[in-house]
Amino acid sequence: MDVSKSTFFLVLFFLGCLSCQTSDRSFSNSETLELSFPPTVLHTVELNGDEHVDVLAAGASSLVALLGDGNGHFTPGPIFTVGIKIKEVAIGNLDGDDLLDVVATGFYTNDVKIFEVNTDGTITEIQTLEVGAQPGDVAVTDFNGDGKADLIFVDPGSDKLLLLRGGSAGVFDDAVEMNCSSEPSEVEIADVNADGFLDLVVLSQKDASLFVCLQGKDGMVSQNGSRRTSESKHLRLLDLDNDGQIEAVLTNNGQLFVTVVMAFGELTESEFTLERLYGSEEGVCSARYADLVITDLDADGDLDFAAPTGTCGDVVLLYSEKDGTLGAISAERYIDIGENSTSLTAADFDEDGYIDLAVGEESSKSLYVLLNKR
Repeated sequence: MDVSKSTFFLVLFFLGCLSCQTSDRSFSNSETLELSFPPTVLHTVELNGDEHVDVLAAGASSLVALLGDGNGHFTPGPIFTVGIKIKEVAIGNLDGDDLLDVVATGFYTNDVKIFEVNTDGTITEIQTLEVGAQPGDVAVTDFNGDGKADLIFVDPGSDKLLLLRGGSAGVFDDAVEMNCSSEPSEVEIADVNADGFLDLVVLSQKDASLFVCLQGKDGMVSQNGSRRTSESKHLRLLDLDNDGQIEAVLTNNGQLFVTVVMAFGELTESEFTLERLYGSEEGVCSARYADLVITDLDADGDLDFAAPTGTCGDVVLLYSEKDGTLGAISAERYIDIGENSTSLTAADFDEDGYIDLAVGEESSKSLYVLLNKR
């Protein structure tokens, strides 16, 4: 199917019976780590300088570093109680030292907690910032290119997008409102028009729209385009088909949408939609994607999609066609996890050259480590 970057095309796939399901036997559960909290947020990162991938898990009011050994096994550090009910987490080096920092926002509060992860997996609280009304999504980035980490927050409580410019030793300026979108809910950052300045792509769930906001040479941000998206979430930005243009990927319940961000920073309409209904012994389970990871699962050079399905209890894997055609799916597989698979992260945990998965299961308060044994 030919793809035009200035028009939309639609590919719909329906899966409505148990016989259509195919389990992905490439992944095996190497270990299940029982935590004392539901791991609703997961990040893969190298925390302790040993060059092995680690996992940071967060949920409820808890945070824990799980240190990897390079063979697919993890050792949890002490569970740290953060004092807020965690909504979102971002990781970066805020103060220029050798340790990574964690920024956590919470439900029903404007307190933003900043922690430092030590090389032994222990976590230390550094400071608390008061930001906006009820900040949610957060990003750590050097937005203005001065070599210091800045913080960008989506604040649903005030319907604003806020920038805290970083200074020396992890000190931040007061929040500055960024005029980008109405009622923002998620933000991703990239140089979408290749002018050397980072830009914003902002999702508004309430307004059901996606906005592109370009940063000028003066550091000011201005809206450059918008598109209707329906009630979507899990915004991701990346070049899916290696053509030099960034695509914005969104989910809506059991659907996956892709919108091309043109080289000049404007948006085309939605490129394609993938819809799935999942069979089970009790009948058809309508998947609601609880997270989204985009990576090359089968090492063929094309990016694939992985998503936990919430109360359906699966992780769905959508493998892209090897010819790089945007939106073409060659195979669909699933991995049965448990009752409520809510979070997902991916990296090569056992260093064999294949991407592995870590899945948060909310009901059992566990982390499943799934190694890719192709």
